[in-house]
Amino acid sequence: MQRETAFVGGLAVVLLAMLVGVTAVPGVVAEPREDVRPSHFVIQDDQWSIQPVDVSGRTATLQVETRIRHWGGVGENVTVAVRAVDSKSGLLEDRTETDLGAIEGERETPVRTNLTVARQGGYHVETFVFEDSVTEAEHRRSISGVEALKPAYARSPVEFHDYGGGESGKPTIDKRIEAVEDGTATLELTPHLTNQGDDTAGDVTLVVTARQADSHVVAGQAQTDVGSIRPGRTARPTVELTVPEEYNYWLDATLLKDGVVVDTISEPANLDPQETLEEDERQTEVTFDAGDFTGTERDHSQDRSSETPTGSSGPGFGTAIALVGLVGAALLAARRNQ
Repeated sequence: MQRETAFVGGLAVVLLAMLVGVTAVPGVVAEPREDVRPSHFVIQDDQWSIQPVDVSGRTATLQVETRIRHWGGVGENVTVAVRAVDSKSGLLEDRTETDLGAIEGERETPVRTNLTVARQGGYHVETFVFEDSVTEAEHRRSISGVEALKPAYARSPVEFHDYGGGESGKPTIDKRIEAVEDGTATLELTPHLTNQGDDTAGDVTLVVTARQADSHVVAGQAQTDVGSIRPGRTARPTVELTVPEEYNYWLDATLLKDGVVVDTISEPANLDPQETLEEDERQTEVTFDAGDFTGTERDHSQDRSSETPTGSSGPGFGTAIALVGLVGAALLAARRNQ
């Protein structure tokens, strides 16, 4: 009986020691491991977009939408920076930052930012994803023709009609020599103006300027008011210009509404029998364009080692396993004593 009492007492002491060890020694009991995988980010190029949201006389505000894909471990302190760099001077025009905090799981996160730039030329729009101030992904696009964006006060559905140009295309301005006298030529000019809107519009002023082709000196100018034009209809106002004969001219036609330029066009008038101007020598239509992908799209997390870091110790022994082993040892000892 004393032997059994001593055995039970010893067993209690050992069990108590193991319980104390479980609470005092870290790592003895297995705990859930943290997600130590590296995080990965990539900017989805096919879902990147940019559009004007506000246009004034001097500036344009562009909204950039970026979709960021994440997978792997938790991304901590994630920040997205978007900047516009002048494509000619290389100077920074505007920059914004968006704090996303922590990102976990496989997911896509949309980020919308606004950039305000001068309403002229083109820009490189660059996007960077940072995690703890380290660049993880980057993306670049180029845009051009920002000056083609019109402020609200300069918009009008009345425009110079576009017949397509080219060798077979009809010119927008009909030209006829009305008279030639004393070394001058009187030109009758009839531009075609079309209302592209859904409502009656007009009340614009047409100004036509003749510039000598070589010197660009203004040789003559005329203007006329244009009344209302019904939707989809084309008006043909006429002005007359008297210029020195036997010279070639560029005819610059401008539409004004309340003193604001709403549309322009330029076509040649050939009066020199020895030389001929071609329309494409001077005219290049400028339109706003978010250009094709021009830079590199990188997931910087791929530059890091792909090895998964290990902890300072391996998995611990579970409490249940320890107790089973202890009870097994006690039963074996009791059997030997019988």
